[in-house]
Formats: sequence, C-alpha cells, structure tokens
Amino acid sequence: YKVMRGWMIRLDVGPDNKVHIARGSMANNPGEELAGPVKYFRFDNDTLEFSKDEMWRYRADDRVEIDASYPNQVHLIMGCPDYPPPIDGPIWYWRSHDGGNSWSSNDIKDQNATGDNGSPDLFVDASGVVHIVYGSKKDHSVSKKPSVRYARFVNDGKVLDRAVTNPGDIKD
Repeated sequence: YKVMRGWMIRLDVGPDNKVHIARGSMANNPGEELAGPVKYFRFDNDTLEFSKDEMWRYRADDRVEIDASYPNQVHLIMGCPDYPPPIDGPIWYWRSHDGGNSWSSNDIKDQNATGDNGSPDLFVDASGVVHIVYGSKKDHSVSKKPSVRYARFVNDGKVLDRAVTNPGDIKD
C-alpha cells in the first residue's frame, strides 16, 4: 500500500516518561480509499526506541486513541465504520503488556452493534481497568437505533458492553 496522508495523531506519556504515539493513515487502496493502518512509535527522551507498522484496520476520518498510563501497558483503539463493506464497522482494540514491544488485537464490538461502528475512545483507570466508548449506527439493544455503547475490560476480558443511550436519543 501507499500511505497518502497521516490524519489522526495521538500521544500519551507512560509512568516511565516514555512517549507513545499512534499515527493513523490513509492507504488509498482501490475501493478502500479511506482505510489504512495505524503506526505506533515509542520514544525515550529524543530516541525512537520502537515502532510498529500495519496495525489495521482504521478509517482515516474516524478516531484512533492511545493510553499508556498504567505501568508497562499500552492500549490502542481505532474505528473503521463500514470498511470493508458490508462489514458493520469493527472497533479494533490493540493492547501490549510489555510497554509496546508486542501486541495483540481483536474486534471488540458487541453483537448488538450491527450498524457502522466508530468514534471509539478509551481510558485506563488506576487499577488497570480499561473503559471504552464507541458509537453504533444500528444497535439491536435499542430498537435498531443509533447508540453510544460503554465497554469495560478487566485482565483482557470484556466484562461489560452495553448501550448507554435510550432508543431515539440519537438521531440518524
């Protein structure tokens, strides 16, 4: 792929004062012009210690967020509504438990969230619990209406994922 542009860039500084950066991009592949990878960087002072390419799947006009506030952990979330069609828009949650050296990922959207899902955000609290919010265009738990969903992860396991809006709160 040919990276055309970096769109969304986020950073966080870990308790060890290392800077963790996520840079979204647009690959400009035919039929998926807005989809692209996220690239991760870790800096110690002015030295680039590590970088990782090919963290897929992100849509350039959606969100990418990063959190490195809990010791030795880095969490990254990205939205990709409607890419690739007809998929319902994955919410990719990437996590590292060794300061960003190795990563695992999965699509964490709830089975009720069947419309375009996107605009995720995350926060890691002082206990290491990961809190995630994201939007869904068609949520079966609220009469197939748009919703905002809240998910919580403890020790890499999802313990909650529910709509926090009522049917009709969000207009399509």
